Amino acid sequence: MRVVFMIDNMKGFGGAQRVIANLCNELTQQGNSVMLLITGNVTETVYELDNSIVIKAFDDTSKIKKLQKLRKTVVEFKPNVVVSFLTMVNIMAAITTMGTKIPLIISERNDPDYCTKSEKKLSNLFYRFADVAVVQTEDIRNKLRKVYRGKTVIIENPLIDHAVDKIDYTPTHKIVAVGRLTKQKNYKLMLSAFADLLKEHPGYLLDIYGIGELESELKAYTIQRDIGEAVNFKGNSNSVLELEKSYDFFIMTSDHEGMSNALAEAMSIGLPCISTDCDGGGAAALIQNNVNGILVPKNDVLALTAAMETLVRDPKHSELLGMNAKQIKLKLDKKVISHHWIALINSVGLKKGDKNADKISS
Repeated sequence: MRVVFMIDNMKGFGGAQRVIANLCNELTQQGNSVMLLITGNVTETVYELDNSIVIKAFDDTSKIKKLQKLRKTVVEFKPNVVVSFLTMVNIMAAITTMGTKIPLIISERNDPDYCTKSEKKLSNLFYRFADVAVVQTEDIRNKLRKVYRGKTVIIENPLIDHAVDKIDYTPTHKIVAVGRLTKQKNYKLMLSAFADLLKEHPGYLLDIYGIGELESELKAYTIQRDIGEAVNFKGNSNSVLELEKSYDFFIMTSDHEGMSNALAEAMSIGLPCISTDCDGGGAAALIQNNVNGILVPKNDVLALTAAMETLVRDPKHSELLGMNAKQIKLKLDKKVISHHWIALINSVGLKKGDKNADKISS
């Protein structure tokens, strides 16, 4: 079987890049022909890919020329199915395959309500040409129906392989957050709640891993709230999971998320977690409130502070949440997620594609 994957870049550690890398490698190892088309101009990837995977990047500044080259490349490869990730790439994939009779699976990774006006307009025009849309949560599935009325399938993000688990729950008075320093993550909510926590529980530290355009603004806000010495902006790290074991709990304050890798990974090692019940439903899909974590309403600094105080005052409850959180590993196991994807690729590619193609084993 021949499969084409499309994405804008493979440089990041995001869920889309992880899924593509896992599937490309697994399909190739099973003897299938795989092509990876990167709509950006860099073929660099942070994930190791099998040498037999054909990788092509497109550096044309003209969108028309890029679409022409993408279409020519796809048609010449003669795939049984094309699989695309992320809104603008999904739109490009729909245009690329339109009229070719090549089946298309698109993957919507975030809350469609937060797409730009142009993305909403274009997806309304072109998503209809996809055979199946893959989403990560029921909430995103419902919202996607505004622009896509075809078949939708829920497949979550896989976890990375790791050998670290939190086993020592002795309080260290350290809290951790992981994520890009962007508006979506609403770090000012986190910093406000942390400032309030320190009034009753001085001596705690908050370490934030990640970089982004709001770093200077957020650092200034910590000074404004007089918590500058208690908040550390740690930048990026390739060993966050190992480092997270030493923290008391994890916080995420996003306004919207698909399925957060950072949250899922923190839960998988047994770190107690607090998250906003953000739009997109990603946190609610992972956390059963007060069973394996704590959910708080968006933009509610009082509720977030109260949740933090709960874990600070009751280490035994915090440990129980962390131990229960580890069970997420069963649901998000890489092999389980790959099996769901490969079953879908088979059903779409063999249904509308080459009937004589070899079925991909899952």
